[in-house]
Amino acid sequence: SQVVVLYDYEREGLLAIFVGEGYLLHYPPATSAVGAKYLARPDARKLGLFGTGGTAADFVRLFKVVRPLSSVKTYARDKERLADFCRRLEGEEHIEMIPVSSPKEVVEGVDLIVTATSSDAPVFDGKWLEAGVHISQIVAGNRGEREALGLSAKRKELDTETLRRCDLICTNSKEQILIDDQGTIMDPVREKAIDFDTIVELGDVMMGRKAGRTSDKDITLFYHSGGQGVSDMPIAALLYKKAKEAGLGREI
Repeated sequence: SQVVVLYDYEREGLLAIFVGEGYLLHYPPATSAVGAKYLARPDARKLGLFGTGGTAADFVRLFKVVRPLSSVKTYARDKERLADFCRRLEGEEHIEMIPVSSPKEVVEGVDLIVTATSSDAPVFDGKWLEAGVHISQIVAGNRGEREALGLSAKRKELDTETLRRCDLICTNSKEQILIDDQGTIMDPVREKAIDFDTIVELGDVMMGRKAGRTSDKDITLFYHSGGQGVSDMPIAALLYKKAKEAGLGREI
């Protein structure tokens, strides 16, 4: 289970310990939803989703907060699990869930693309991307695994062509990309397909220091480079406030 510990260092000390797998504490979908809020077209309605795990479901739930989704096309290799996932989420979220039989079908005719898989290789061809789409992904670096297990390959959900075609690449931490030598970004940089200096951080876009989407035809990417404490704190603080107001939890 996930554990998040909330402190108030200035006054009260330990405030709360959150334990569980609730999606409100899953920062990749939450941070990516904020990215979509600032970077996706305002009229974005159709989502293409890769993956059928808990994180994939969280993306649907949280993207619904920032855009009024009308449909979600979903692909996974396990057809039975895909059908179950779509049926369950359609009932829970009251949104049209469409299982499709190929990665290309996911990418065609959508406004938003989410890759929420455990894949070690790109899940779609960047040549399929259509103008105006916004992309979100969760596979960042696996440097620790590579060093510990002696692996040579770097995990990537997106290919170089996807990065090359992006008019804007935004991330939560450029420093984390460099520290982990994250292949999705750094390999295209070395290939000179993209310029690392043109990547912007989400905080700068939110504060108005850097431009986000400038055209409805822009292809934009929010690249989640890994969990950051700054993402956890406001979510945990809000949960703590609401739990206190509702009288939930157990005092230790």
